[in-house]
Amino acid sequence: MKNNKPDSFQFPLPFDPFRLILGIRYFWYWYLLLPLIFVVVGVIVGRKISDNRYSVSLQLLKAEVPNTIQTNTVGESFKPRSLSDETLVATSYATEVLTRTGKRLDPARSAQAIKGIVEIEKQRGTDFFYLTAHSRQSALDSIHAVQIWAEEIIRFTRRLQEKEAIEMGKFLTSQLDQINGHLKKINIQILEFSRVNEFFDEESQIESYVNSLEILERHLALARIKLKSKDIQVKNYLEEIKSQSPIMEEIKEKRKELTFLQGRYTDENPLVKEKLYEIRYLEKNLLDSKKSSKNELKEYTGTDLGNNLYLEILALQGERTELEQEVLQHEALITEKKKEFSNLPQKQLELSELKQKRQQLMIANNIISSRLKEAEFFISNAPGYWSIFQRPNINDVRSSSKSVKSAMLGGIGIIIGLGMALIMAAISEFRIRTVRTPLQASITTKSLPVLQYFSDDDVDCSRDMNEFWLTRITNVEPPHYSLLVSAVGNDTEEVTFWKSLFEVICKDEAKVVFVDMAERALSIDLAELSVENFSYKNISIVDATNLTPGKIMEKLNQISDDSYIIARCGNNVKTPMLPILRKFDDYYFLTTPSRNINKKLKEDCRIMITLLGPAAGNILVDKQSKSFTFRSLASLEISLIQWMSDHSSTKEG
Repeated sequence: MKNNKPDSFQFPLPFDPFRLILGIRYFWYWYLLLPLIFVVVGVIVGRKISDNRYSVSLQLLKAEVPNTIQTNTVGESFKPRSLSDETLVATSYATEVLTRTGKRLDPARSAQAIKGIVEIEKQRGTDFFYLTAHSRQSALDSIHAVQIWAEEIIRFTRRLQEKEAIEMGKFLTSQLDQINGHLKKINIQILEFSRVNEFFDEESQIESYVNSLEILERHLALARIKLKSKDIQVKNYLEEIKSQSPIMEEIKEKRKELTFLQGRYTDENPLVKEKLYEIRYLEKNLLDSKKSSKNELKEYTGTDLGNNLYLEILALQGERTELEQEVLQHEALITEKKKEFSNLPQKQLELSELKQKRQQLMIANNIISSRLKEAEFFISNAPGYWSIFQRPNINDVRSSSKSVKSAMLGGIGIIIGLGMALIMAAISEFRIRTVRTPLQASITTKSLPVLQYFSDDDVDCSRDMNEFWLTRITNVEPPHYSLLVSAVGNDTEEVTFWKSLFEVICKDEAKVVFVDMAERALSIDLAELSVENFSYKNISIVDATNLTPGKIMEKLNQISDDSYIIARCGNNVKTPMLPILRKFDDYYFLTTPSRNINKKLKEDCRIMITLLGPAAGNILVDKQSKSFTFRSLASLEISLIQWMSDHSSTKEG
């Protein structure tokens, strides 16, 4: 064989994707039946599983906590802390809110069911929040759901304010009781001092001192009260955030282990001492953790409640630090004042101090009483963080019909039906074992089709055969060796092809020697050729089917140099035949797509390509299909293969 053999035909896919068109053509009824079945199923299922849906929204307005009343002009009035938007949104999904909402509806529903039908969203840049409820029962049910949900949210946040006010009220009451007790004691001390020392009034020189000291003491008292209030708030938040401390659980386990050891050993046992040391060490760590800094508290964050408590603690600790500095400053100023007036008469100073303490206690009593009244107001009438801005009515309800969902499922059913029809058509088509299209034949043989010859009697392929003869066989001067490897599935079609080729040879009057090296010889009678006014004496037929490779080589060497040699070879090549086959200039595959089994043809062609290299082309010998789809597809694929071949040649050039 010559070294300038063409490259193998390469297609991006290992199969012919256009064969799917044949599957669609032969199984077209699936594209009507399956979509019809699935659209009916989709509509029925949609009607079964879907219901009419009603949605309605209600507007809530967020309000800052007001200074509702102020019973004293000294200091700031009491009010519960403000909550962030994120915290307020989180409270709307509290289990208590959802549970009470579900119980109030008719019929009653669980908290999980309520959570699935409600949603809240803030309008950007405003204090408005939209509460939306969905219902599958009726429009009135959606209105009732959203209104009850809003009422329960407002009630829940009011309870938060009430709880905070109750805690503050308890603290203020205890402080007020202590101040009243101190006030009684100081009054007794003043009376006793006046009786014993017969001293009932101060002199004018201490008047200015008393006034300045009174102001400082008043500010100090206020600062201490505020500091104590902050300490209580910080303590409550710290206890809340550390209520799940892992050290407590570890101490409990260690104490259980100590009890077990003490039951077996004395207190002097090393194991008991070691366990006692571990408990003291953990208790010290627990005590230190209760006084933790900001950075240590971060381990309790990660949830909405933890994050909010952490931020509240940081804010309160900052305020507490400022109050501590204020107390220290006032105490330093008071100490300084006392040093300045240390030379005043002792009796006057003592009496003034007693009266000043009484005055401070009275002022503190008045302030705490005022804060207590303000806290009692929030206990009995907390305003909450919300107010309903706009209630919905029946005209605001948005409905979604189940017919729409049924139609959507029907549409999805059509798509699924078409997809399944396409898959079934593809599976049915690609399960066919024979080679059906020119592109599939090219992929299998890895060669380009050079001639598509139809073996039907009513199809004239003489023009294509003549072009093949002129461009493929006689394109060079003799001697020229051309080998045609037979892989057709039917001898009748191959005989028809050779007869047509011999007729073209007779008309050309070229000297040709036909060597039949296949296992089964062709039964062709040249006298039966339909060639008028031409002689077939220029064709010599050598039957080499039963000859040894050596004899075949002798006969080939005896052929004159002015002849074209065309050999026919079967697909079962023996090793001794290789020197003979490699003597030929080029070779072609003869295939019949409608009869060749794809797997067998692929294996036969692979062996020939391995032994002789890529084929010069592929000759398709078949009957003309009566199907317009098949004929159109074959023409399309031939054009595509030719375009790919030309495009590849252009890129290489």
